[in-house]
Amino acid sequence: MSNNTYAPSNPEAFTVQFGNDPESFMSKLVASRPFIEGERIGSLGVSHPSSAPVYSTVQVGREAHIELDSDLRYTNHSCQPSTLFDTVTMEVRAARDIEAGEELTYFYPSTEWKVTQVFPCWCGSEQCIGDVQGASYLSPKALEGHYVNPHITALVQEGSKKE
Repeated sequence: MSNNTYAPSNPEAFTVQFGNDPESFMSKLVASRPFIEGERIGSLGVSHPSSAPVYSTVQVGREAHIELDSDLRYTNHSCQPSTLFDTVTMEVRAARDIEAGEELTYFYPSTEWKVTQVFPCWCGSEQCIGDVQGASYLSPKALEGHYVNPHITALVQEGSKKE
């Protein structure tokens, strides 16, 4: 997608920054304005159900995945995220105060039980989980301190009962 044909979905709240290298897939979502902790940034409701999980879907239930129809699909992972994806209210909210121009990120295991394409996390935080594989590969302790959606919490509890 070239910048000449790109039309932002919600420029008052966020925009996508694409890498300068045409061969690069690097992109990121950035805040267009400041947000305070807990503030609604956008809706996950503009989406389509997906018949199968793929790298670009968000898991919104035990077996349910959606394909986002907005720039929110450019939200990258971080182990110290600036946002949270709430699959109950279908909203994205600020996990902490966010400055204008700051990257919007979320903790992928908060929605994903297993990701279809494992990738290394580059966040560099002390709490970094290393390879992002989904919540099923993390200990309950590794999930502590993160907002985790109810479908992931239920799956973690079921898994810990089996051990």
